[in-house]
Amino acid sequence: DEGTFLMIRAALFDMDGLLADTEPFWRQAQVEVFAAHGLQLQTRDCLQTMGMRVHEVVAYWESQKGFSHGSTHEISEKIVQRVIQKVEQSAQALPGVKEVVYSAKKRGLLLAVVSSSHKILIDSLLQKIQLKDVFDLVVSAQHLSFGKPHPMPYLEAAGMLCVQNKECVAFEDSPNGVKSALEAGMRVVAVPDKEQKNNPIFASTHFTFSSLEEWTEDCWNILQGKI
Repeated sequence: DEGTFLMIRAALFDMDGLLADTEPFWRQAQVEVFAAHGLQLQTRDCLQTMGMRVHEVVAYWESQKGFSHGSTHEISEKIVQRVIQKVEQSAQALPGVKEVVYSAKKRGLLLAVVSSSHKILIDSLLQKIQLKDVFDLVVSAQHLSFGKPHPMPYLEAAGMLCVQNKECVAFEDSPNGVKSALEAGMRVVAVPDKEQKNNPIFASTHFTFSSLEEWTEDCWNILQGKI
């Protein structure tokens, strides 16, 4: 019931595909590294695993197709290193991201990044797009028992920020991420990848935008149930 919503106290942001358009980096890195290990993937194959942790992605393709050589750990590390190189070369904040982040900060909300990526990669990206000092918390699902689409990464963030799950709004782009945040009982703002925007899960979000440039200050009030 909209009327029972609590005050929003925290804004939680996914990273890959939400803060920056890193999904192409991940796809390129996966295709390149898997090819070196005897597994041919098409870029579009990578849509199946968006939002998952890298070792889960590697394990998934190993179970589907198998590799000629190399361990899950070794291949995962190579992919992460390749993505970090691409981030440091050319990552940029997506349109509207900084405005929404600073708008949340100005409202006194706690801010966190909640990502399936390794902590080293999150830090690298936040440094590159000049948002490293803005966030109160970074949660990497790397060492959690479960990653997205399980709610654990978002539950972990709420716990560490000492706020209730329903006092959080999550900004997401992938179906796995949206599922994670919804199951954690949070309000969800989605900015789907154009190839995924018809996924029915986006009908369950509180807002779905094609870009965060569409965000207005009124959106906060609508999420709070004040309008």
